[in-house]
Amino acid sequence: NNDNNDNNDNNDNNDNKDNNDSKDNNDNTDNNDNINDKNGKEATTTSAALDGLENVGYFELENGFKWSKCARLPDGKIIFTPFNHPSILLFEPETKTWEMVGDFQGDCKWSGCAVMPTGKVVFVPQYASTILIFDYGTKTWEEVPVDPAWQVPTDPNAKAQPKFSDCVALWDGRVLFVPYYHSSIVLFDPTTKTWEEVGKFEGSAKWNGCKMLPDGRVVFIPFASSSILLFDSRSKSWEMVGNFPGSFKWSGSELLPDGRLLFAPLKNSSALLFSPDDKSWEEVGNFGDGMKWNGCKLLPDGRVVFVPFDSPSIVVFDPQNRTWQSRPHGKMGSSAHHSGPRVATDCAVLPDGRVLFVPCSVKEIIMFTPPPKDSSKFPSIKFTYFNVEGGGECVRLAFALGGVPYIDDRVDMPTQWKDMKPKTKFTQLPVLTIDGGEQIAQSGGHLRYAAMLGGLYPKDPVEMLKVEEVFGLSWDMVNAITPSMQLDRRPQLYGCEAQPQEELTQIAVGMRQKLSMKGGEIDRFLGYLDGLIAKNGTGWFVGNGPTMAECEIVPRIRSLRKGNRDGFPPDIVDKHVNLMKMYFAFHELPAIKAHYKGVPPY
Repeated sequence: NNDNNDNNDNNDNNDNKDNNDSKDNNDNTDNNDNINDKNGKEATTTSAALDGLENVGYFELENGFKWSKCARLPDGKIIFTPFNHPSILLFEPETKTWEMVGDFQGDCKWSGCAVMPTGKVVFVPQYASTILIFDYGTKTWEEVPVDPAWQVPTDPNAKAQPKFSDCVALWDGRVLFVPYYHSSIVLFDPTTKTWEEVGKFEGSAKWNGCKMLPDGRVVFIPFASSSILLFDSRSKSWEMVGNFPGSFKWSGSELLPDGRLLFAPLKNSSALLFSPDDKSWEEVGNFGDGMKWNGCKLLPDGRVVFVPFDSPSIVVFDPQNRTWQSRPHGKMGSSAHHSGPRVATDCAVLPDGRVLFVPCSVKEIIMFTPPPKDSSKFPSIKFTYFNVEGGGECVRLAFALGGVPYIDDRVDMPTQWKDMKPKTKFTQLPVLTIDGGEQIAQSGGHLRYAAMLGGLYPKDPVEMLKVEEVFGLSWDMVNAITPSMQLDRRPQLYGCEAQPQEELTQIAVGMRQKLSMKGGEIDRFLGYLDGLIAKNGTGWFVGNGPTMAECEIVPRIRSLRKGNRDGFPPDIVDKHVNLMKMYFAFHELPAIKAHYKGVPPY
């Protein structure tokens, strides 16, 4: 556990942004008659008078509701789902430019989208008569006609049927459509372009949005329905939970780090905190009547931003202490709607923590910088470690995931360490200082400290033991690996300083190859860890969300997958399916995305 001075890791991969990606600047001149660039010139960016808000572009559409949901693409762009607007919008947050694709006629076309691993996006139909499959690489698309029976209104006085409110990509490659007026859940296969209908659910405007849990279940957010629906896509079974009167109650939800879901209040006066584990809930706050917020997203620091619909303010909600901050957005009602400004329909959280709001009836894309989290409950923390991942990355991840503010003091080994080493406690890194006090060493203690502050260390004694079990297995694996990593770099530790360097390197590589083979020590410990996730059944090691255990293990997997050590194949972890699912799910958490600045995991 001494300083982990891995000079092969000196390139900080957090900053390896691909500068070769071409930026599509055609978007600054919009040739579509239904949308106009300001003054017919290049799109402009203006800073709003209100602190933390920036208006980007100018998008005019008489009847409003331009786009519905949005999603982040692997290249960092944000894709907007065309609702009343005739085009898909691809927005580049770094350059604040965009491109319009397609000319799709009709109103209230598609209500949401799901990004697939195949490089395609599936748009779920609300009033549209087709399912749209869009290839964002080639900017081409295919429309799949829906069953004509879906178009028949359940209301005899209606001209058309609003079918689905949202969708989500499932583990098996299919897409689940959330029934709005439609009477069944639809499981759509974009490869075969076929579908399966599950269940029969009466009523209109039943659920508005959904969220997938780590265990594969999908939670439907009650809109006019009186119950939350928990759907198991594997067994195709479901359960209704609760009895919530009223209509237009909540719109959109977000999965919190502790495994609970937060529902954003549209007309309901309170937000709802729902625990899928024990099916309990708690209503929080009193936000009044009327249409307020239309969805929510998790910020990197653990807070949740509510998407303003008719509310005059953007709200940033802290689920840990059940407090919130409001920021007026200054938008007025439009000519398309008389009941409120209809500001936004969805949002995307960018890697730098800013929030991009999808314009509903306002004419600009709003980019919002959330106010700083109240850090008064935390001490002043400085974590000092080398400018590599190494043995300190687990601590950084726990601070980031738990929303604990800290100073990330990174030391450059070639230029700073020689002079600094004698001044550090035990002449090693990492060290932690709290409120400017004495240095405290040992990364294991640092990790537990960060996890306790950030709510990632279980209070339940049995769950605590399970987290510590993962930590112990991790260090059993490290102890098995260490001789192969140190033999040729610190031969004096093994009484081999007299042997030639080349010979030591060959021995070390051979040791690593033996460790990596099927049935070797690494394979054995990875298998144990994979089994713990499988047994828990939620996609995580302990409970329903990430804990200190994931913060400890993910850097180990990152290190093994780098492929920068002879003898360690980069695919060494791949066969351990549960570990890999957890690994990628962990990197999708907003706080972790922000920590790695949007760079995909190894």
